[in-house]
Amino acid sequence: LTCIIKQGKSEILVEGLESFAVPSFEVKAVDTIGAGDAFGGGLLTALLEKKSMFESVRFANAVAAAKVLHQGAQSLPSRRWVEKRFKV
Repeated sequence: LTCIIKQGKSEILVEGLESFAVPSFEVKAVDTIGAGDAFGGGLLTALLEKKSMFESVRFANAVAAAKVLHQGAQSLPSRRWVEKRFKV
């Protein structure tokens, strides 16, 4: 069983009997609309690329952080920008 508990400052990843804190990226949010969708998309992308669950949640956090830096629900910057800005 795998569970991700979103908390804002960090996410808690529970895999089987182990749990890990996955830190969020500190940014000044401009617009939070779409952040959850961005997180979900980032998570699925990383998992499909066979990244570990920890790396996948970290990447998802970066995608969500990138989203909230821009106004509008469809204002996600490119993957290259996300990877460079958040070093993921």
